[in-house]
Amino acid sequence: MEDRHNKRLPATIDVMVCDKQQLPAIHFKTDNAGIGGIFIKTASEMYKIGTLLDVLFEIEWRDRYKTPWRYRLPARVVHSSKEGIGLTFLEASIETTLAWQQILYRNSQFPHVTTLG
Repeated sequence: MEDRHNKRLPATIDVMVCDKQQLPAIHFKTDNAGIGGIFIKTASEMYKIGTLLDVLFEIEWRDRYKTPWRYRLPARVVHSSKEGIGLTFLEASIETTLAWQQILYRNSQFPHVTTLG
């Protein structure tokens, strides 16, 4: 049984993932996502459980700015298999969390996202 604090739903979101030794970041699309983490399909077991990564994403604030804003969510690998990796997000700023909520709202089956936790 899964041990999650937050619901995840199918969502295809463009993200970049990198660790401290890996440059440049690798582009992925999420398989499912929630406010607390994501699952990314991979061709192999790319990272071991416990590995710390950064998840990078962009969002366009349509009415305010002409270029996308870039955000970084620190994450830890909590699942690793031949099918992909499960990441749980670690501490993030309120601004980054709100941007991620917008991404979820725009790219998933979430009817709306109203909580930060």
